[in-house]
Amino acid sequence: MGSIVNTTSGPREVADKPHGFVNGSAILEPEPEGTMRYTDAEPEVIGTAPGDGWHCVYEVRDELRAIPVLCLAQLTDDKMYPVLAPRGCGDVDLTVDASKDPRFRGFIRPPEGLDVPNCT
Repeated sequence: MGSIVNTTSGPREVADKPHGFVNGSAILEPEPEGTMRYTDAEPEVIGTAPGDGWHCVYEVRDELRAIPVLCLAQLTDDKMYPVLAPRGCGDVDLTVDASKDPRFRGFIRPPEGLDVPNCT
């Protein structure tokens, strides 16, 4: 008698020594049984989402400044971070996390039509 494994078609019997490799439900179970996990050294950018009116707030010379978020970069580990448009250059570096700047204080999303420089 063979082993029973879950498939997309339901439980199915397979030979004890099947030809090839069979992925069982163990790849979806909690550790240590065989959880699927990210194994690369560093997460990579896999996509972006629009900035949608969000601003990063920075403390510059004892004043708060709000800078519009160009987009949010999404990583392979499901984390996201803000990306700002560079000054004087059209090249956007999606690997630069704007919230890692030591002057970063948080985010705001002011209502439409509000003069952002006057609210920081």
